[in-house]
Amino acid sequence: MNQQIDFTQPQRLNFFGVFVSGIKFFLRFIRAFGIAFLFILIKNSSMFFSGWFWLGLLGIFVLIMLFAYLNYLNFWYYIDPVNKEFIIKRGILNKERVVIKFDKILQINIVQNVIQQALDLYSVEVESSGSKETEIDLFALDEETAQSLKNYILVLKGDLNTDFQQNESYIEDQQELLFELKAKDIFVVSLFSNYRQGMLLFFAFLITIFNQVSEYLFQDGLLAFFEDFSVTLLLSQIAIILFVILLVPILINLVRYFITYYNFQMNRSKKGVLNMHYGLFNLKDLIFNRDKVQLITSTQNWVLKKFKLSIVTLQQVLTDEQKVESSLIHLPGITDSDKTILYGILFDRNLGTKFQTHLPSIRLFVSRTIKVFLVFIALAAIGFIAFRANFMEIACACGFLFLLVSLYNFLFYRNYKLLQYDDFIIRKAGVWDIKETIVPIKSVNAVSVSQTFWQVRRKLGNVGLSTSSGVIDFVFFDLNLMNSLANEILYRIEKESFKTA
Repeated sequence: MNQQIDFTQPQRLNFFGVFVSGIKFFLRFIRAFGIAFLFILIKNSSMFFSGWFWLGLLGIFVLIMLFAYLNYLNFWYYIDPVNKEFIIKRGILNKERVVIKFDKILQINIVQNVIQQALDLYSVEVESSGSKETEIDLFALDEETAQSLKNYILVLKGDLNTDFQQNESYIEDQQELLFELKAKDIFVVSLFSNYRQGMLLFFAFLITIFNQVSEYLFQDGLLAFFEDFSVTLLLSQIAIILFVILLVPILINLVRYFITYYNFQMNRSKKGVLNMHYGLFNLKDLIFNRDKVQLITSTQNWVLKKFKLSIVTLQQVLTDEQKVESSLIHLPGITDSDKTILYGILFDRNLGTKFQTHLPSIRLFVSRTIKVFLVFIALAAIGFIAFRANFMEIACACGFLFLLVSLYNFLFYRNYKLLQYDDFIIRKAGVWDIKETIVPIKSVNAVSVSQTFWQVRRKLGNVGLSTSSGVIDFVFFDLNLMNSLANEILYRIEKESFKTA
């Protein structure tokens, strides 16, 4: 047990980090020069069987490992508890001193990739505002040191309420499992969600098929079309594109959801600290601070509803526009019962059953349809000028696509709703994937009511709720309703401000 670590004194990484660093440098070398090496081997394949080639490659690897060892000798980290700074000294020839103020630290993650799992090492990654990349990566720490360092920083930051002492190891051996995401549920979500990419391919396929069919219809006549057109070719193309439509979202979701959030668990320690653990190849261990959650999005389509599954996304406080992705926490494949537990963790209670449903004006559909109509008119005009000989085909294609988009807009209008609870405002929208965006009133910083020129006559309006994670807009509702909603939310904000003052 490593119980006497003084993080106020300069510390080195674990010695086995030399191998981790060496392998990382070697992989960078392969990515930089791999294509050039491959091209040379293709031109001169006999080089692959040359002993000099392998000896040279071994020499490069030895130099990289020597560089990794020198990097290990010159890498130090420590904490200044007085000034609340995380300090790193690194560099072989060019010495560098990196200082990060605790108030600039956004997230501290414990990560373990495949190589680190083999060596039983962990990374402590520190993300700070003002930088897209992870600014500090202590990639070679044992588990106890990694956990102790992470929690020591969180205590000094004030994000962790515990009696942790500087020379005390902090690892909670007994934790209560609140809920977990089962692998089969994540896989189901990967199969039946995120089909937008597939639909784009489908529209491209429709245009291709239409061009092929119209070539026969408009040039050779209807009789020639039925004599020469290959039904087998058409069916084979349809089968291929349907396969691609299904495959693309699945592959995207397998990487985005299944591999990333495999074996997701949310635990609570004896001291009430919430912790998230997940990952297949890159294991992550994160402290979950519910007070930072500003918006909650629950996504569900018809298929997932049958399985009682959803994709819940938690949007945390966004202090830097460059950190949008790192502020999101996805929970793919969460069951309805576990979602109730999650809402209880976030809000100390369920959403409740008492709410008012408000529907938008039909002008929402009309407005979206007019905009699309103008776009297709412009496209048809451009097609007439540029391709006058084939204008009929272009006009038919534009008309067909306009009908499809109009159907999409109608379904969007039909599913668009505003649900008003006592402490929450929910926007429900979508066509295939129905998204419910939950806005806790306590998270709202500002409220704005607006009208466009076309809404004035119909007495319609829009309201925007500004939070630390972004702005949520509700459009084409009754103006009196929007003003009443805005006044109520502002009253609640002022009331909460008065309580905390």
